[in-house]
Amino acid sequence: KQWYQRRVAITAGGAQCILCFINNTYAGKTVQELHCRINAHRHSFYKILKKYPNILTESRSRENLALEIDDTNVLGAHLLLKHGLSDNLDFNKYLRFTILKFATPSTIRQSEQQFIDSLKTLYPFGLNNINSIFG
Repeated sequence: KQWYQRRVAITAGGAQCILCFINNTYAGKTVQELHCRINAHRHSFYKILKKYPNILTESRSRENLALEIDDTNVLGAHLLLKHGLSDNLDFNKYLRFTILKFATPSTIRQSEQQFIDSLKTLYPFGLNNINSIFG
């Protein structure tokens, strides 16, 4: 009940890679404050950089990361694998986030899926690697 009193937004959000002209959008959902969810994506990027310090020079590291891509690290993996970016500051520099819609707990997955479909964010046309409703 206190969660509702704090008015934490339930949102469907989007991220865009500003280096890509096409296939550059990610749609997601969160019940956290948006900055907390973005911080979690950023932290996943930092974890990849720590786990694979030589990822830009070792093809085996890139192959291993490609097998580990999921909803938590897809944005950081995109920066590394598509653009070869491996500086901690690259996450903030090349990704832009926005709230697409405020939703209710009962409609959040459907809202996310609506944006995955309408914005065509499912790989290979975008950065999502799973459907919300099916994944």
